[in-house]
This record gives sequence, C-alpha cells and structure tokens, in this order.
Amino acid sequence: MGYLNEYNREENTITIAQYGTAGFVNWQNQKFWANDVCFSIIPNETLINRYLYYVLTNMQNYLYSISNRSAIPYSISSNNIMQIQIPIPPLEIQQEIVKILDAFTELNTELNTELKARKKQYEYYREKLLTFKVLQNKG
Repeated sequence: MGYLNEYNREENTITIAQYGTAGFVNWQNQKFWANDVCFSIIPNETLINRYLYYVLTNMQNYLYSISNRSAIPYSISSNNIMQIQIPIPPLEIQQEIVKILDAFTELNTELNTELKARKKQYEYYREKLLTFKVLQNKG
C-alpha cells in the first residue's frame, strides 16, 4: 500500500468517523486526504477549532449513542452531528480552556511515555534478576 502526496484537508482538522467506529472524534495534525467515511468538522468564527475538538471528545460516548449500532458497519448521519448543541463561551474563555487542556494532554503524553519506559526497565531487570543458570548434576 502506498502513500498519497495529495490532500484535500488541511492540518489541525477535526474528523468524526462516519462508518465503522462511527462517532469517533479525532484530531488530524497533518494535511490529509479525507474520503467518504469521515466527516471533516470546520467550525465557524465563533469557535476555536481545538476548543471544539475538546468539546466533541468530551461528548464521545454521546456520539457513539446517536450512531446506528444496528447496521454493519456502524454509521452516524450528518444530521445527527449537525443537531449537537455546542456550548460557545467567549473566544477568550475558549482560548484559556484550550491552553489548559493542551497542557494536560502534553503532560499525559509525557507520563505515558515515561510509564512505558519504566515497564521496559522493570522487565529487563526482572529477567536479569530471575533468570538462573541451570545447575547440572555431576555425579
């Protein structure tokens, strides 16, 4: 499978899966090619893109609940998404919320990376400390 050098969406775009993991919210931090299995969410001037992303991820379970789970693959309609009510505080408040949540997101990523490194370290030392040479019975 190859890669495309073309894109039809800019970086920093919110996507919502239309089929399969219908309702799954994701943040695309690179330019990408959106096909017909996802919605690209582009907010108007009253919303900061990253703020909207955090609101939608906070509503993740609700998005799953309004998707059609009786069909295979699961699906969600654009009408269901368009009817979601989004709280819209002033832009300054949105910026502050984004600043705080971005900081926590970065901290969470750093902690997860550290935890993975400590698990590898633990496994290494566990193997070193608990691997014994088999003693041969000479007799």
